[in-house]
Amino acid sequence: MSWLDDLLNCPCSLTQAVSDFGRWQPDGSCNLQNAKNPNNCFYHTTAVYCVRAVQPV
Repeated sequence: MSWLDDLLNCPCSLTQAVSDFGRWQPDGSCNLQNAKNPNNCFYHTTAVYCVRAVQPV
């Protein structure tokens, strides 16, 4: 699939993802502020915090 070649590599750490706001943004449905909410990180139940690429390169 050619679109996979256009995806950004995952950030190495949470610190990198939070600091690099030009390429990454918090996923509103999976974040530290809602960590105790049972619906937090619905698609990745073991996750604590998720980010999304702002735009593919």
